Amino acid sequence: MCASLLLESILGSVEKKCQSLFSVWNEIGVESSELEQEVGSVVKRLDMLLDSIIIDKETWKTQLSQSVNELIEFIKEISSEIYSKPFDPPITTTLLNTYNFLLSEKERLLKDADNFIQEFNLLKKSERDLCHRLCEAEMTLIYKVVPSQEQMRLLSKRVDHLNLVKAERCSKFLELRSQMLTGYAKLGKSLRLVSDSCCLVKEILAPEALETFKLSEENMFSMADIVDQLASDCARVDTECKIYRDRLNLLLQLLKPLGVSCCEIEDENSSSTLRVLRTEVDRLEALRTRHMDTLISTAHLHVCQCWDDCFVGDEHRQNFKSSVQNKDSENVLTILEKEIITWKDFKETNHEFLLDVVRWCDQFSSFQSLKKPELVKSKIDSRRRSRSVPPGSRKLILSKVVIPDDTYSKPSKCVLDDINLCDKSTLTKQSVAEVESFFEGFKGNDKGPHVSTFIH
Repeated sequence: MCASLLLESILGSVEKKCQSLFSVWNEIGVESSELEQEVGSVVKRLDMLLDSIIIDKETWKTQLSQSVNELIEFIKEISSEIYSKPFDPPITTTLLNTYNFLLSEKERLLKDADNFIQEFNLLKKSERDLCHRLCEAEMTLIYKVVPSQEQMRLLSKRVDHLNLVKAERCSKFLELRSQMLTGYAKLGKSLRLVSDSCCLVKEILAPEALETFKLSEENMFSMADIVDQLASDCARVDTECKIYRDRLNLLLQLLKPLGVSCCEIEDENSSSTLRVLRTEVDRLEALRTRHMDTLISTAHLHVCQCWDDCFVGDEHRQNFKSSVQNKDSENVLTILEKEIITWKDFKETNHEFLLDVVRWCDQFSSFQSLKKPELVKSKIDSRRRSRSVPPGSRKLILSKVVIPDDTYSKPSKCVLDDINLCDKSTLTKQSVAEVESFFEGFKGNDKGPHVSTFIH
């Protein structure tokens, strides 16, 4: 309904009321002078009524306009935080329509904001729990109505990072915990006793430790220190077990002619194994003292065998025999045992080169037998054996092997390598020529390279 029709309706209603009022005045008999006063009073009262109505409506308009502005600001703020885009106020015909639209928009945004805040709070709780477990500081985020997309992104990234750190530390925790359990078992330590002696160890070894243990950097470093100490203790046990095993094996070899044996001992090194080894070594040491003469004789045989295996020359043998003369039995046996250990270690270290020497002796013997069969050396036969020892290096022995240089030409390295090849067709022309030149020195010469090379 348009304003003109509404105005006609109001004026028509006022006209009817005024006619009724004039009718009443006529019936009363109000005079003209009084009638003017009455009409003036009515007009004044109508003005006051209309002014009051206008003031009320103006106040309502002002309040409505203020509410619209507040809604627009509120919606802009929430919309920019949630959707990261500005809010454009709607264009409507009246304030009331604008207000109603904004009110519905606010309700919709508040619902979205509530979901947004719930998601934010879940992330914040996850971050808080992770920080508590990892002993890290929480991220500080401040917002008015709702967190921003940027704050949500930062918090989500922070939670992902903390989850990654937690996973890495959990994996490291399980690894270190397993090493601790292995170390304590190897050292024969009671888990209950070590737990009672250290609160940190008690927390680590607890069944629920994976869910409750504080995975701080400090605790992880402490665990690593414990594992390092256990590893050091276990290495000491391994070293002592090796020493006692070697000693036990040597004593068993020396006491073998007496029919001495020992109990079965586990191959795995541990504190219990070490105790058994010590007991057996102490027992055999007593037998060693009791049967000194027999052991010295056996040790001499072992020393000679070691010398033969390592191609030890006569000079060293004579010097060694001289060094043990006029010694008491205890000292002689000790020296013999040290000599056995020395050359066994030498044999293990230089395994590869010793095998090369054996092959070289075989090949040289074959060459000598072709030239003069009667010159095959008995020493070559005694030293030509195949033995299984751990691989070693050539470097420690090459400088100690002596081949007379004044009689025979010195072959190049490639020649020495090619000598070991079974099929001569695989040699290069140059290397074949060098080999033939090398062996040319044997023609008309009864002397060959002295296979019994000396190690001084």
